[in-house]
Amino acid sequence: SKRLCGRHKTGCISTFYSTHGVQYRSVAGRARGYQLGTTDGFASQVSNNISAAYMDGVSVTHGSSPRKHIWSFVAGLMEMEHEHRHHCPYSSPRGVQPPSFVGNDFFFEAGSTRHPAVNV
Repeated sequence: SKRLCGRHKTGCISTFYSTHGVQYRSVAGRARGYQLGTTDGFASQVSNNISAAYMDGVSVTHGSSPRKHIWSFVAGLMEMEHEHRHHCPYSSPRGVQPPSFVGNDFFFEAGSTRHPAVNV
């Protein structure tokens, strides 16, 4: 099992898992995340570029040229907040919409229920 652990103020941390040429039809895995401070969901996206920091959370992609999105676990700030740009795109009021390459292939969750967000 290969582990990746990291924390960045900006940018991305990534790792590569080789299939060693073996064809596959599905991807399975497990991720454990911890919220610290302000996770912004899709509100921190700076571009519609899969190689840029387009959300706070974990993203699974495949390929290299071009890279393609499979699924993302998106971390929002908290369940109920006044600044709705950090909300899930499908909540009320709506948060920032995902980049077009993400589509509906994501799960959005927050680790805190109150403001200010607390470490959980």
